[in-house]
Amino acid sequence: MGIDVTTARRRASTVWSGFTSGQKTTLVLAIAAAVVGGYFFTKWAAQPTWTPLYGNLSATDAASVTQELAGKGVNYKLSDGGATVLVPQAEVYQLRLDMSAKGLPTGGSQGYALLDKQGITTSEFRQRVDYQRALEGELSRTIEAIDGVAAADVHLVIPADDVFADDSRQPSASVLLRPTTPGQKFGSDQVRAIVNLVAGSVEGLIPEAVTVADSAGHVLSAPGEGGLDASGDAQAAQARTFEDGLARSLEEMLAPVTGAGGAVVRVKADLDFDERSTTTERFDQPPAGQTAPVVNESTSNETFAGPGASTAAGGVLGTTGQPPAAGAASTANNYEKEQSERSFAVGKVTEQVKSAPGQVSRLSVAVLLDNKVQVAPAEITNLVNAAAGIDSERGDVVSVQAMAFDRSATEAAAKEEKAAAAAESKAQMFSLVRTGGVLLIVLVALFLAWRSAKKAGVTRYPVPGMLPSGPVQADALHAALNALSAPAPAAAPSALDAVETRGLGGVPRYDSERAALPTASAVNDELAELIERQPDEVASILRGWLADRRG
Repeated sequence: MGIDVTTARRRASTVWSGFTSGQKTTLVLAIAAAVVGGYFFTKWAAQPTWTPLYGNLSATDAASVTQELAGKGVNYKLSDGGATVLVPQAEVYQLRLDMSAKGLPTGGSQGYALLDKQGITTSEFRQRVDYQRALEGELSRTIEAIDGVAAADVHLVIPADDVFADDSRQPSASVLLRPTTPGQKFGSDQVRAIVNLVAGSVEGLIPEAVTVADSAGHVLSAPGEGGLDASGDAQAAQARTFEDGLARSLEEMLAPVTGAGGAVVRVKADLDFDERSTTTERFDQPPAGQTAPVVNESTSNETFAGPGASTAAGGVLGTTGQPPAAGAASTANNYEKEQSERSFAVGKVTEQVKSAPGQVSRLSVAVLLDNKVQVAPAEITNLVNAAAGIDSERGDVVSVQAMAFDRSATEAAAKEEKAAAAAESKAQMFSLVRTGGVLLIVLVALFLAWRSAKKAGVTRYPVPGMLPSGPVQADALHAALNALSAPAPAAAPSALDAVETRGLGGVPRYDSERAALPTASAVNDELAELIERQPDEVASILRGWLADRRG
């Protein structure tokens, strides 16, 4: 084993001594770069992929979670000012299950978990307060699940039940919302959802008794009649949607004529949101010459026959009271009456018309054209009138004006975008060039090392003092080689013990530590054969000997 190590060390020393100073420097730098790159690559590969375990944590929850992770011996990192806890990706799901089993994170409020800590000695007041706190915590968690809500604080006022009180007070609630991004506005639908959610979670609480505000101090819903009155916001949103949709439709219609960005359209619509209901009753008359059908008919007859009056028996009663004259004729007292009633059918039509809110009462359209557009404004006006449904009787107005557009900002933005894209492309190209340069340097260094090692395997050792000064002739070279075969001094044989044949054409390579030198005749024959086959290599060897001699 010792011989192999010594041989390997001697060969390595032989190869190293065959390098020039530049080759040695390049090889050292290449090896150093490979070692440093390998170190950083190994360090980077050993780093785990970090994944958020929880985000937007309160300080209390973050402390509890990190304490639990430290107890388990899990590596973690904090970001976002300690609000986000990062753990290795391979362990994130199991850790979430473990944290959930521990009741973490609490979300800043413990919810119904407070009721688990009550004992048999808990007072009624403590039970009522804990229940109210638990309800507030659960409502806070529920509201925070809504998009755009970073945190929510809920405060409830639940009066105690009193059987001796004549009037019972109604519960009330207040909600403070914190948006996910500063300056964010909560929509009317979100506020209405929060109000109804809180009112439906507390017994006896009505939406009109819920107050909602945001962290900027804006009141989003205040107690009062009707609770949240968001009709104004809804109507404004509906009008804005109608205006934007009509303006976009007109711009898309004009784009093929004016070109992209050649026309700007703005629409102002007055919408009538009043809801109307109209009931109309109309009675139809029968056509001329026709009689309406009879619906009901009744007939009654009355007849009376009375006794006759005699003139001899007495006179006619009167104001005078005198009896009738003698010999007057008698008359009969009869009565007859006939009555008929008929009811005719009359046509009746009842109409009830209910007008839906949102009807357009007036429309104003403004069109701004670039003066470079070769289209008459009158033609644009006709197109807009037809596309927007302009009604002059309703008071609609269309205005079309041609003006010069200022495109300096657009052009500057386009130049900046182009420059940014060019800079990004240039940076990527430089990154590729740097990477390719590093790889090229490493490959060149390896190639030079391989080439130097190959040359070192065929280079003869210079023999100082054996070459004559001045021009080297063939006789001088033979004389020098013949001197190599001369008997060595008495002390020298112990240091010469081996001959190793290698290199070009099997030319002997002398190892002063292993063998004695060959004879001159053998060297002459092999040297002549070598010169015939590889004259360039022999010339290079001779020049190297001369350089070492002169040095």
